[in-house]
Amino acid sequence: MSTTTWNPRTARQVRRSIEDLFDRRVSQEELAKWLGYSRTTVQGWETGRYTPDPAVRFIYHKLVFDPGFITEVQQWSCDNDAGQHQTSEAPAGQ
Repeated sequence: MSTTTWNPRTARQVRRSIEDLFDRRVSQEELAKWLGYSRTTVQGWETGRYTPDPAVRFIYHKLVFDPGFITEVQQWSCDNDAGQHQTSEAPAGQ
């Protein structure tokens, strides 16, 4: 996955890799909470409706190669009260 392009299929694969790591289902809502975004935004990334900002694309890029990185994301989220839902809903292709 390139850091400049977004592939919704990769976003879905990353969530599946995280599920394999935890040996349980990880919902879009749960992943969104860890990332500090809404479920609707994560759904938009996975369907290609939205393109995440560069920082989120970097996190996904890192998760492609190291799904365990999600534990660091979770910890940061808890430590920094990342429950504030942001939006990253640029239409795909922008």
